[in-house]
Amino acid sequence: MKFIFLAILFFAYSSFAQIQEVNLFTEKKDVSTIEKSLVKFIKTNKLPGVTFALANKGKIVYAKSFGYGYVEKKVPLLPKHRMRISGCSQVITTALIMKLLQENKLNLEDTVFGPGSIFAKEVPVVDDKTAKVRIRHLLEQSAGKGWADIASSYEPTRFLKGKDHFANINNALKNLREYKGPGHTIHRSSFSYYILGRVIEKLSGQTYLEYIKESFKDSLKSDVSLMHESNDKDLAIHYDDKRKIKRVDGASYYDSSWGVVCSPVDYMNILLAIDGNPAEKDVLIPAAIKIMQTPHATNPNWGKGWLIKDNGDIWQDWFTSNSAISFKMRKDGITWVMATNGDSKRGSFRDDLMDVPEDIIKKLKSIP
Repeated sequence: MKFIFLAILFFAYSSFAQIQEVNLFTEKKDVSTIEKSLVKFIKTNKLPGVTFALANKGKIVYAKSFGYGYVEKKVPLLPKHRMRISGCSQVITTALIMKLLQENKLNLEDTVFGPGSIFAKEVPVVDDKTAKVRIRHLLEQSAGKGWADIASSYEPTRFLKGKDHFANINNALKNLREYKGPGHTIHRSSFSYYILGRVIEKLSGQTYLEYIKESFKDSLKSDVSLMHESNDKDLAIHYDDKRKIKRVDGASYYDSSWGVVCSPVDYMNILLAIDGNPAEKDVLIPAAIKIMQTPHATNPNWGKGWLIKDNGDIWQDWFTSNSAISFKMRKDGITWVMATNGDSKRGSFRDDLMDVPEDIIKKLKSIP
C-alpha cells in the first residue's frame, strides 16, 4: 500500500511543479542522437531512469527524462521529479557562502572557531591548530590532514549523530587525532561543508534550506528539500545497485555537504544562476563567481565546491548507493547536467556518467 500511495503522489497536482520537457532542437537527427544515447546509457548500466538537461549560452535548450521514476508501477520518470543531488550540493553551499561574501557578511580569511571567530560563542575553546582554520580552508578542502578523517563521505556518522549541530561539531573537534592544522594539501571532507552550512545559518539568520530558496527564488521552478525532510510529492523512487528500493532519507548533518534533493533541471537552473553568463540573471556578482572558478594555489584542478579541467571547464560528479549526478560548465558556453535515480557497479558506469554527455555533444550538428 505504501508504494501504491507513492505512485499516486507522482500524479498529484502540484502548483509549484512547473518543470516541463524542453526541446529547442530543429534537427530531428540531433534529437535522435540524444535520445538513443541516453536510452542506451540506462540499458547498458541497468538503471531505472535518467534525466538530462543541456544549456547553451545560459539558456536550457533540452531537458528530458528516460526510464522510470517508479519501476514497479511503470511510472515514467519526468523532468520535474526530484532526486538526490548528493555531493554536488557542495556547489550550492559554496554559492551561498559567496553570496554572504558579496553582502559583506563574512570574509574568506575569517577564522571559524575559537576567540574572535565566527563561532566564538558556540565553539569557544579549541587548540591552536584548529583556531587557524578559516572559511577559505573549508571551501577549498585544505583544512588539513586529520581533519578529513572526522566525517568523510565514507563514514559520515562517526561523530555527527544528533540534531544539535554544535554539539556534533564540539564532539568531533574533541576527537581530532594527530591534526596538524590547515595547509595547502587537499583532503576532501564532508565535515568542512557541514560546518559551512552552520556558517550560512548563523550569518543569514535562516536555515540552510530557507537560504537556498531565498537566494535562488528567481531560478527555482519546483520544490527543493533536504534528505532528512523530503516529502514524496514529485520524488523519484531511488534504487540501489541491486534494484532494491532505497528511501531518500538521512540525518540532518547531510544537508550542506550532500543532502540537497531537487529536480536535476532545477540544479541546472542553479548552475546557470552562477555561471557568469548574462542570458540569465546571476545570483552572484562577477567577482564572486571568479573566486569560485579560481583554481587552488597548489592544485590547479580544484576550485571551490567543484573541480576544474586543464582547459578551464568546470565539473563535478558524485555517486551514492542510490543515485548519481554529474555536470559540466564548459568554456564554450555549453552546460549539461545528468542525474540518475539509481547507481550501478558496472565497470563503465562512472566513466559513462561524464563521457556520454560529451559524446552526445560531439555528435550534434548544431546546438540552438
